[in-house]
Amino acid sequence: MARSNRKQFVVNAAWGWLAQISFIITGIILIPYAISRLGENEYGFFQLGRSSIAIFMFLQLGMAPTLIRFCSQAIAARNRSEIAEISTTAQLLLGVLGLVGMAIGLALIPLFIRFYEVPASLVSETQGMLVCMALSLFVNFLFIVPHGIVLGANRHDSANILNIIYNCLGLALIIVLFEQIRPSLFFFGLSMLIMQLIRLMGMFCLAAKYAGREVFFSFKKISKSTFHKMAGFGSLSFINTIAATVVFQGPVMVIGKFLGEEAVTAFAPALLVSQSLAGLLGRISSPLVPLASREIEKNSGVRLGQLATRAGQVVGIIGFSVTVPFCVFGREIAHLWLGPDLSWTWGVVAVMSTGIAISQIQGVNYHLALGGGSIKPVVISQVIMAVIVVTGTTLGTLYWDWGILAVASFIGVCIFLRNTLYLVYAYSKQFGYRFFVYQWKVYIQPMIVTLFCIGVGYSVKAIVRSDNPFVLAGCLLVVMSLFFSLNWVFVVPEEMKSLLPVGRIGKLFRSK
Repeated sequence: MARSNRKQFVVNAAWGWLAQISFIITGIILIPYAISRLGENEYGFFQLGRSSIAIFMFLQLGMAPTLIRFCSQAIAARNRSEIAEISTTAQLLLGVLGLVGMAIGLALIPLFIRFYEVPASLVSETQGMLVCMALSLFVNFLFIVPHGIVLGANRHDSANILNIIYNCLGLALIIVLFEQIRPSLFFFGLSMLIMQLIRLMGMFCLAAKYAGREVFFSFKKISKSTFHKMAGFGSLSFINTIAATVVFQGPVMVIGKFLGEEAVTAFAPALLVSQSLAGLLGRISSPLVPLASREIEKNSGVRLGQLATRAGQVVGIIGFSVTVPFCVFGREIAHLWLGPDLSWTWGVVAVMSTGIAISQIQGVNYHLALGGGSIKPVVISQVIMAVIVVTGTTLGTLYWDWGILAVASFIGVCIFLRNTLYLVYAYSKQFGYRFFVYQWKVYIQPMIVTLFCIGVGYSVKAIVRSDNPFVLAGCLLVVMSLFFSLNWVFVVPEEMKSLLPVGRIGKLFRSK
């Protein structure tokens, strides 16, 4: 990797982490604040509404990764005409699809009210919230175009800076509306819509800065050939988007129907942590797309297997570093964060975060394949898992009296089997790495360290009471220091250590 590319990769990853951290922090603040101001039932309706509207994101036909792929090629070639055709054609396509999704969302509002038996006192507020969410869906579809252009220009850093501003201002707007006017589901939805519009305009300004004024819509630049090219590649991404949405949003809707709004509220912290962790780990693997494209073009993809293993190790270590605190000190963390009434949900958070950590390791293989390989293994297995998860969750809650912990455990088992067995085998054929060597380096070694640190953590808890926040922080520091130290010694390979500042400093001292 050239020095400039390496530097930009590090900058992109760093700002991606900061953006995800801002998302996590605002979510940590927002959930208990909204629950305390609205109540568990009303907040449950907000979660159900957001999950219901999010289902329609599948209508974007997989255009998000498709645009990144084609925009990066056009920008690298400095082909302004092609950039204009891609941008305009995508805006027209996604604008029409966004209108369709918005119309369907608006038409289904009465069904939502009846299906979830919204109380009469909340009907008008819920309707207003859902209208705002449907309009936000349309704005989200248009946002995909400038966002794809900015990422295609390899400026993840700028896009993430805008996301940080969006997260912070969105939280501030909700608090202002709640405190200055009144807590309301409608104001929740309205704040989302306002911030989506602001973010859309900001991203178009960034796209114009990096790719020129050609990014703005022009009827003259509508291209049938560009449409067919994007639609052909986007078909698999489209199917994958549907399945991924169903896997994580489908159980929420099932829980809301059979277990009630309070169960949805209890599931919300696990969903937040899972989405946050997925986003955090995705920031590491998503910049691999252009690197994979260059590797395939220059070296026929010879180094992709090594790159998949090394990046998978990094993602695994970081992912499991989030699961360790929740597995050991989950009850204490949930008590401080959510209060005593919801402290019992720590087990759900621990199970879901572990599943996400495992699944996002294969996000590395997905992004490498997106750069020039085949994403069929991901798509096929995602569709199968979506069917199994929704069917199993429905049957479990309806006939076997599953609670949300059982639902989370079922999803976690499905994720584990899909990612550690099928996807590893499928991509070992595509990238040329050895199945068992990959398993040992990427999964088994980090898991051994994780289980050992969890055991040490429970030993610490048996000796020291961790109810006090300061004592809890000290215990966390001890366990996590041990976790990263063991991974550094036994998991991180020597060639990767030399690339990190800590490794270079240690090498310097050893040479002296």
